Amino acid sequence: MRIAGPLLVALVALLVGLPSALGHTDVVATIPAEGARLASAPAEVRVTYGQPLLSVEAAAVKVEGTSVAGRPRLARADAGTVVIPVVDERTGAHAVSWTVLAADGHALAGTMSFSVRGPAMPAMLRPVSDALLAAGVELRAVASAAA
Repeated sequence: MRIAGPLLVALVALLVGLPSALGHTDVVATIPAEGARLASAPAEVRVTYGQPLLSVEAAAVKVEGTSVAGRPRLARADAGTVVIPVVDERTGAHAVSWTVLAADGHALAGTMSFSVRGPAMPAMLRPVSDALLAAGVELRAVASAAA
């Protein structure tokens, strides 16, 4: 029975490590978060995996079909993080997609989305905007009467 104890410990250690050895790495975080609603466009999108990656094969950030992404790269301090620069501050729905090469040689692809709603009109400009709209209505009325 002296062999059974160490054998049991070795078997448990093997079974605990088996899922991570058989499985692929997963995305553990994105910045911005999936579905986030932002007031302004981020400078970059970050996708972090639970394990190091070998390379970024492709990445895109699109707004209404137009690319707003710069050249993607792995983060210098963390080989498990993909960095995709955002080079255009467009508002609207941002669709992000990527393909990376995992340390085990398998290609991993993913998608996420977030939206940029743009800055709200400052409260001090609201009276100016209302006055301009009212002036436009009056001008239209004068033009109609003159015609």
